[in-house]
Amino acid sequence: METLKSKSELLRLMEDGRREWDAVLSQIGEGHLSEAGVEGLWSVKQVVAHVAGYEEWTAAFLADHLNPGADILAAHDAFWQEQLDVYRQDHPDFPANMNQTDDDQTNAVVVAVYDRYTAREVLDRERNAYQQLPSALQATPDS
Repeated sequence: METLKSKSELLRLMEDGRREWDAVLSQIGEGHLSEAGVEGLWSVKQVVAHVAGYEEWTAAFLADHLNPGADILAAHDAFWQEQLDVYRQDHPDFPANMNQTDDDQTNAVVVAVYDRYTAREVLDRERNAYQQLPSALQATPDS
């Protein structure tokens, strides 16, 4: 990937990628979103949940950096720690702290939480999480 030269270039690339993402998702009937096996054992719904989890974290990270003292990331991390505590009831082999989980373990917890929602709810949550990113990026100072 080439080095980005400006915030506006990054925003344009994000918009282009978002259009492609939405176009792909629109081709999949809602009834097929929960079918396993799209990426390993994961369904499209679970892939979208995975993306949403990272978008939410990135939005919280940016919000904290734009508003020092807001502790949005701390609230986000506390929520996921609570989710891990619940997940560990059925998976006691998982680390006790979210910051000790590896990528696969983190993904398992995120997907398990999103599995509680319908496919439509996951799509809506991901779209809402994404919408926070361009706004937060716009608010960052140019470098």
